[in-house]
Amino acid sequence: MGKIIRTTLIGGVLFLLPLVFIVVVVEKAYQIIKVVATPLGNFFSTDSIAGIALADVMTVVIMLLCCLIAGLFARSPVGRKLHRKLDTILLNVIPGYAWLKGVIGNIQDEDAEKVLKPVLVRFDDFY
Repeated sequence: MGKIIRTTLIGGVLFLLPLVFIVVVVEKAYQIIKVVATPLGNFFSTDSIAGIALADVMTVVIMLLCCLIAGLFARSPVGRKLHRKLDTILLNVIPGYAWLKGVIGNIQDEDAEKVLKPVLVRFDDFY
């Protein structure tokens, strides 16, 4: 019973951790973009509720446009090449990155051959 609770708890943490990370990043991006969108909203009088709502809507629209542009760049050949290069650098620099990719199930075969090399370890007289 304890093992089931422990594995369920660990599974829940591994499931929620990326979601929490995404929420925090989106919230920070929202705050940064709102600083840009608020002066744009001043052209439309932010003294009323409609003006404040307009600034929030403009913030969301700017965020969506940034995501669209980033997605288009990621699908381009230059974006794919940059992603592969950055991924290789992270695999070599951050020790836990390969493990995290393995847990997520997103590690590619050529990356696995570079990073996850089998070794022979000797414990006392056992191989």
